[in-house]
Amino acid sequence: MKFTQALILVFYSLLISSCQQKFNVPPVSKEPTNVYTPGRFVWHDLVTPDVEQSKKFYGEVFGWNFETIGSGETSYTVIKKGDEDIGGIFPIPSSSKVNTGEWVASLSVNNINEAVNQTVLAGGKILRGVKELNGRGKTALVSDPQGGILAYIKAIGGDPVIKKPELNSWLGMELWTNNVEESKSFYRSLVGYETEDIKETKMQFTAFTKQGKICAAILKNPVANVRTHWMPYIRVENVVSTLDKAKAAGATILLAPSPEVRNSSVAIILDPQRAPLVLQEFTPQN
Repeated sequence: MKFTQALILVFYSLLISSCQQKFNVPPVSKEPTNVYTPGRFVWHDLVTPDVEQSKKFYGEVFGWNFETIGSGETSYTVIKKGDEDIGGIFPIPSSSKVNTGEWVASLSVNNINEAVNQTVLAGGKILRGVKELNGRGKTALVSDPQGGILAYIKAIGGDPVIKKPELNSWLGMELWTNNVEESKSFYRSLVGYETEDIKETKMQFTAFTKQGKICAAILKNPVANVRTHWMPYIRVENVVSTLDKAKAAGATILLAPSPEVRNSSVAIILDPQRAPLVLQEFTPQN
């Protein structure tokens, strides 16, 4: 499993610039809420060398559909679950010779300029400074002090309404970090995260919480020689059957369900362009 900062730094940033010049991208919430929830991940973008194959994979496995804005290597593809926009896809230019993808999530922040400055002061890196992404709002791409890549966003019209995670949609983000205590300290300072050990029937994990609500999770990086990174989770009804679909559609299985890992409720895969993600069974509490 390989994660390349060059992929994100060069191409994700280039495509943001292209979108600014040519067309608007959809907001993170179709209906303006005028409410901001700093500390929530409110959008997910896939950067991939093969948009069509990515669409085929995610359509077959999760039933997603797609709408493309623009054309060619400066296009942007909106990921839809039914009528809801849940993410996007940026193409990596063929001239780059980069053949792996990655999901990049956008974290809502109260003040994007302050968040960027705070990241630098803490030892992080600015991969792309604050820019206005037409139709969406102000964004910045950063590497946190431990190397985790994410985007900051101050969205036009506010953040999406908080709702229970739906099947075949985003369950959450988990930080796989090479230094748990330093990551806790950074995100506590950045967005006010506290940490809480969650022990439920089917799973145990350490949550990033804010005002008593779970915003994300954190885990000591289980993969040797891999930088700190944010892992996306997708809620599925049955992890075994979804894993079978994913494998048939070209995924690589990194971790099959196991009683030793969250009571057989999770699987870890690479999509056909080797973007990692986690599948998890989850029953929302009432």
